[in-house]
Amino acid sequence: MQFHLFVRCLFTVCFMLTINDVKSEESNQSNFSGIWSGYFGYYNQPASVGGSFSLAMVHDGKTVSGEIIELVMFEKTPTVARSTISGVFKNNVFNFIKTYDGSGGRDHSVNYEVKFEKGILIGEWTAGELRGPVVLSLIPSQEYAKYLETRYSK
Repeated sequence: MQFHLFVRCLFTVCFMLTINDVKSEESNQSNFSGIWSGYFGYYNQPASVGGSFSLAMVHDGKTVSGEIIELVMFEKTPTVARSTISGVFKNNVFNFIKTYDGSGGRDHSVNYEVKFEKGILIGEWTAGELRGPVVLSLIPSQEYAKYLETRYSK
């Protein structure tokens, strides 16, 4: 079961990287507002220990805010955890704090530092003694809309 989860996560990250490599080689993107799909892991742990999340981010050029929803798979019954983010953007790097709202059994804060590289946000999260890698990819909603329009227009 863990191996299948690892393969699925690896495939998702490769897919995200492929979309973004085709989409843009720019590192000078000016507005990062949008829906981002992310995956976080823990250092010194198998990839299957991490998890996926979605981030609705608002970026005004200097600051960032938004909301995260993630599926918590560590318990016997999966739950959903919600959080907000608030932070700054400078020199292609986002520094923000994620604060859980208590849902999904989570009520702490997590610090993130992610850099925009080759179409993705990649970096690290820290929460006390815990830390790990994180990667996010902008969901190309306009490209999906064009695909659906092409596929289903009569």
